Amino acid sequence: MTPPFFLAALALAVVGSLVFVIMPDTTLQSRLMLVAIDRTTHAITTQMVWLAKAIIGSVGVICLASMALILIKFTQAQALLLSLRRDAQSFGQQVRRDTGKFDISRYRTEAVGLGCLIVAGFAIRLTFVLDPISYDESHTYVFFASRTFLDVISDYTMPNNHFFHTVLAHLSLKTLGSSLLALRLPAFIAGLLVIPMSYWLMHRLFDGRTALLSAGLTAVGPAMVEYSGQARGYTLMALFFLLGFTVGSYLRERSSVTGWGVFIITFTLGIYTVPILIIGLAIVATWMLVTATKGQLKRMLMHLAKACAAIGAGVLALYFLPLVRTGLPDSISQAFLWWDGLASRVFIQLSKLSPCWTGYTPDWLKGVLALGIVCSALPYRKATGINRMGSMPIIFSVVAGSLVVLIIFGGTVPPARSLNFLFPLAAGLSAYGLSRLFSMILPSRIGMSRLAWFGVVILICGTWWLTRMNTVRNDARLPGVESINCCAEGYFSDAEDIVERFVQRPGSVDVLVAHGQSGVIGTTRFYMMMAGLSPTIVHPYDSWRPLRQLSPYREVYFVVKRSELRDKTTIRNVLGITQNQLDRDFFAPVLIERYLVSDLYQLRWRNPPAEAPTAEVLRSNIRYLW
Repeated sequence: MTPPFFLAALALAVVGSLVFVIMPDTTLQSRLMLVAIDRTTHAITTQMVWLAKAIIGSVGVICLASMALILIKFTQAQALLLSLRRDAQSFGQQVRRDTGKFDISRYRTEAVGLGCLIVAGFAIRLTFVLDPISYDESHTYVFFASRTFLDVISDYTMPNNHFFHTVLAHLSLKTLGSSLLALRLPAFIAGLLVIPMSYWLMHRLFDGRTALLSAGLTAVGPAMVEYSGQARGYTLMALFFLLGFTVGSYLRERSSVTGWGVFIITFTLGIYTVPILIIGLAIVATWMLVTATKGQLKRMLMHLAKACAAIGAGVLALYFLPLVRTGLPDSISQAFLWWDGLASRVFIQLSKLSPCWTGYTPDWLKGVLALGIVCSALPYRKATGINRMGSMPIIFSVVAGSLVVLIIFGGTVPPARSLNFLFPLAAGLSAYGLSRLFSMILPSRIGMSRLAWFGVVILICGTWWLTRMNTVRNDARLPGVESINCCAEGYFSDAEDIVERFVQRPGSVDVLVAHGQSGVIGTTRFYMMMAGLSPTIVHPYDSWRPLRQLSPYREVYFVVKRSELRDKTTIRNVLGITQNQLDRDFFAPVLIERYLVSDLYQLRWRNPPAEAPTAEVLRSNIRYLW
């Protein structure tokens, strides 16, 4: 961008911020009210207007100071822009020289293999994209992605809001229309890009053999596959980690302003997606320091300190609005300083992580992958990459140490799925160990060595892929089974059919009730919204305040999973009431229809309410809706 255009852009920003600041508070409040959560003046307070003016005004002052600096020192500014342009070109040439080594004519087997792995990864991910919506991603849509952009970037009432992923999902829905495929598209694309990104990183750290097997494990591993088909931010988190690690490998060789800029932006957006990625930043920074030469160490430490400070400032700026507006989610704020049952919670999350990373893997294959991890830690005379300077044990120490600090001093245990971004790294280390072991058995100087390794990749990844594809994935249709995946959430398979019943009979229901912990609520609300109905129809039943919560409604339908009914004996046990209480207010529940895993009952009042519930009653009586 040439200086005149840059000055014009700054001038426009200054004028815009000035107009925003001098606008009367009442006028600005009415303008912002149009994009508020419930479109009432209560959603935009005077304090929020003052805060917005302070932020926009600060941006205007910065732009004005930048204009003054450029006008006073135009020549120096022009020279700075020119040097930044040259730096970007130099960094681009460095990357092009490195990627130019992947000559297809020279590495034909690797190129064909990587292409086949991407196709196989696409096929297995596509089967998950076509699944019904799962529990957590339905909350992502109902509470965040379906609302206004202001709500998306400022509402942190639940940790389901993986901010940057939700922004992308929101834009996808606005562009492609409201559909399940549009909601899942950002996670699907990120999950697919993880495959070549893993290959790129491992090719830089190790060699082509390691990169090929690592890409294959990433293509078929449940940790990456299942969340590629769910509208959650975990695949995007893994992509940012791999990209940041790759950029860090270039910066270790040659420092560059452009490279550090990409590094800062990558980890800022990654932590903005899921904050636990700060562990990934610690891993990459530690690796860069450990593998730096003595002459580079001091300079690398200074650059990393500045980069981490910039990342911290960027993350605080991005989280400032949601923290001011809604604060931390209760599930996060209550998790800290909670040591009761800490050991059992650690064990539970570790037990979830194991099937998530090795699910649907034959036992012999688990042993092979574990052998690869062990072999990767052994010293080799010709070792390369991470193991060349003995930094792999330090990386494991950083991962374990970060988790121990978080657990001991924070009293909280991160969910197993939030550590899935480490799966490509673990896959790469296992692939590296197996590659070294293979080289000892069949050295590379033997003519058929490359084709033999290609066969090993096909055997390992193909076995995992076929096992997963041939596994019956309709376990959710069996009574009592809620989860069909190794690590991603399951789904309520009857939700769409239940909603279709009420779409065909409009006005036949005031409220559809299900137990708040049954997993029915979020998925049913999603299909209600897809059908153009209000999600306020669906009520999460709270057994602590039994029938009073249903008093505003005339028509009451109750969805009960047969697994719940089996555990609770009768529907009154699910409702948490006695038989006398049920007989006092309702006639005997009438079974309307039986679905695959649930039953739909109608509860008929003995003395029905005189009027239908108002909007205010619906809003106050349904928890956690808006």
